[in-house]
Amino acid sequence: MPNWCEGKLKLRGKYDNIVRFLNEGINLYEPDTSDPKREYKKVPKGEVSGDTWQLYIPKEVQNRLCYVEDTRRGFVYYEPDYLVVELDKEKELYGIILQYQQAWSIDTEDLLKIAQKYELDLKIEAYECGMEFGQEIEIVNGVLLKDNDLSYNDWFWDCPDPFC
Repeated sequence: MPNWCEGKLKLRGKYDNIVRFLNEGINLYEPDTSDPKREYKKVPKGEVSGDTWQLYIPKEVQNRLCYVEDTRRGFVYYEPDYLVVELDKEKELYGIILQYQQAWSIDTEDLLKIAQKYELDLKIEAYECGMEFGQEIEIVNGVLLKDNDLSYNDWFWDCPDPFC
């Protein structure tokens, strides 16, 4: 059983690209009870909808852990039934924040592929409580700008989120 590296994943880009990522890049899977191996199958879900102020999350995925496609055990958790959308008027870019977790550590290559596929900027600072380390990753215009390992002398006191 893995330890989980968790943090808030910021996404920034054109509104349509954000919605496309939420609809195509994040899916719900459940064990297939008819399969003796209990393989997972994709569960149908509704589409993310809304406007440029907030996006409504389909009820099928609310309060559920959903798999981020093209990752090695990367997941998002939709806690509220909507996401607040922020607008950078100067750049005409929109942004959202997702609760993200990945087994063992955040895989920079996974995030880079997503950023390039959906034409999104991504930024995360994540922490893994078992081994007591953090990661800081930033991707802008498909280019990796930051990929830093974070360590702390006093995990509880110095880490911004020691209980992840």
